Amino acid sequence: LVIGQSLLAWYEDDSVWHEMVLTYPVTERRWSILTPDSDHYVVDLTPGGREVKHLIPLSDDASLPSGLRNKVYRFQEYPDEATFRKLVREGRKMAADQVGESNVLYPE
Repeated sequence: LVIGQSLLAWYEDDSVWHEMVLTYPVTERRWSILTPDSDHYVVDLTPGGREVKHLIPLSDDASLPSGLRNKVYRFQEYPDEATFRKLVREGRKMAADQVGESNVLYPE
């Protein structure tokens, strides 16, 4: 998992895949994410965990893998570079708020 990577997540109580973009790691498996609705929050991405049941990393061009059997809730438009840099800074602040500044994975 890397900053800027797009993923599909399957939640147990849903009937569609959800696209998300990773904005900053909080821990190895907890990340701040951006949703297609422009929500920005921290989620546990452990497959089979409490929040996400399955994860599919997307290729660099964010094309969907063949063979998906359910609909996908996707971005209509991805954030531009300046907006994404701002989101990364916000994600870093979320990480520091959750684990403490000295425990942030990528210090400033």
